[in-house]
Amino acid sequence: MRSRYKIDPNFNTYFVTSTTIDWVPLILNNDMFLIILGSFKFCQENKGLSIYAYVIMPNHFHAIISMDDPNKISDVMRDLKRYTSQEITDYIKDNLSNRNLFWLKPFFGKKVNNVWQEGYHPVLLKSRKWFVEKLEYIHSNPVEKGFVERPEHWKYSTARNYLLEDHSLFKVDSIFI
Repeated sequence: MRSRYKIDPNFNTYFVTSTTIDWVPLILNNDMFLIILGSFKFCQENKGLSIYAYVIMPNHFHAIISMDDPNKISDVMRDLKRYTSQEITDYIKDNLSNRNLFWLKPFFGKKVNNVWQEGYHPVLLKSRKWFVEKLEYIHSNPVEKGFVERPEHWKYSTARNYLLEDHSLFKVDSIFI
């Protein structure tokens, strides 16, 4: 499904956001975070998606991305969301007896197969200033939500790449900022 937001073919660096249905915090443990991270890596290695920054939160993710052909961003985001939705749904259904996931039974006891809301809200980053602003926003997200005290303490964020030079979980594409 195409996003109602438009990609400008003259530029190709975007800040994107995807949220879970009704903002329900469905991404609750390391396994689920790694499903999304694995899909980021797959799209990076196999679909030509450049990922400069990201944060994965329990009910959404943000990323700064680009592609050589910006017209393909919508297709890659659709595929990424479709794949992660199916994997997270299967994971939750397989683990509903787990006491940490038991509260999700009303959502997944029915035939629910979609984790993400429609769209991914691309915002064109036309300047270095906007890039840095969104990068700081991404990295401060877990701090603002009260999950950690410092951005680099959130495992599922590129703050670790930028502030600690820790590329062990994910290798970001290089960009001059």
